Amino acid sequence: MMSIRSFKIFLASYPLFVLLDIIWFGCVISTSYHAHIGHLMRESAEVNFAMFSALLVALALIVLGAVNFVTPLVERASYQVSFYW
Repeated sequence: MMSIRSFKIFLASYPLFVLLDIIWFGCVISTSYHAHIGHLMRESAEVNFAMFSALLVALALIVLGAVNFVTPLVERASYQVSFYW
């Protein structure tokens, strides 16, 4: 079960993670992906509701996993070890 502190960490991390993901895939690396794996990509660039909701669910699961599995390890470790987590 998620504690209040973990839920606050999730609420702070999730929008930041979504924003970084949109910036990374939308602006930074899109031309490189298109050049190298463009033949594997879809022809149309339209995003529908199902795709966007699947993206949000996947990102939520990634952030939840990080909050539930990494945060407790970082809290118990020293600052030097926490840096590597």
